[in-house]
Amino acid sequence: MEYFKKKSTMRMLFNILLVWAKTCGALGYRQGMNELLAVCLMVTKEDAAQHKKKNNNNKKKNTKTEASETGNTSREDAISIPDGLIDEDNIEPDSFALFRLLMQQMSPLYHSHPRDGIRQKQPNGTGNKHLSEGGIGSGSLKTPLDNRVYMIHHVMLRRLEPQLYFRLEKLNVLPQLYMLRWLRLLFAREASDINQLLPLLDALLGNSKGFELLNYMCLALVAGLKDELTKKEFEPAEVLKTLLRRQSIANSRALVEAAEVLHKDKLISMPVAQMQVYNAPLQGNGSRIEVVQNKHGGRRNRRAGQGRGGGGGGGGRRRRRR
Repeated sequence: MEYFKKKSTMRMLFNILLVWAKTCGALGYRQGMNELLAVCLMVTKEDAAQHKKKNNNNKKKNTKTEASETGNTSREDAISIPDGLIDEDNIEPDSFALFRLLMQQMSPLYHSHPRDGIRQKQPNGTGNKHLSEGGIGSGSLKTPLDNRVYMIHHVMLRRLEPQLYFRLEKLNVLPQLYMLRWLRLLFAREASDINQLLPLLDALLGNSKGFELLNYMCLALVAGLKDELTKKEFEPAEVLKTLLRRQSIANSRALVEAAEVLHKDKLISMPVAQMQVYNAPLQGNGSRIEVVQNKHGGRRNRRAGQGRGGGGGGGGRRRRRR
């Protein structure tokens, strides 16, 4: 955009990022923060321009004089924002304040130093290979970003679209290669324009679920490419190019709705420790896991529709001892 090519705009970006780097502590500046700041700067600029336009219109109509003469005060006048609170002269400090609030939520996704991660215990060299290899920060130290990427790709995508998941695994397309940009930039490069990006940010920042919905947005975005990625014999580079295609989100509201539907799926949101089956019939409570009450008062999960005498592979009732 032409606005970001101006020297005054570049100076504001530099000043804000410099102050952030000096005041945010050990995190400092990380690649990608400039793009989030650019979104904050654009939002603040548009708000200031709209407020200025509204004030000019009010002055032309001389609404205050009319209201005093008629004895009526419109609701718009009663809640009008005072001059100077949203002003073009305050774009830089307002953008910094907005960026700082955003980074309070985003900072865990920018930790990449091993000290910021959590060591994964792998006794006797056992455990899931995805937890011990390919980490963004370190092979044996997991950052919050590592954990989120692992959850979305190796757990949620595998449950929702196993065909697509195993296709990506076969081609050795690591989720860090495409999902890191989605998570850290909040789809800033994937949205076709600012009008498509803002509904995504509203859903993340103005929702009671908070950034929990971010996982499901990523899941909905990659699942939406299933037909394109599975019907053709792509090389790994072509698959990665498709996943990283710019301006791929042309309907952000549909993506938010799909994420909210996925968030309600009991199978996808179930913790890994409680997950036992992947393709059981759907139950009345929206889950594919049937919770059975045993005779000791405890609870156990079994595949929906599976007989009490045991499933396949050697089940049947035990013989009663005499």
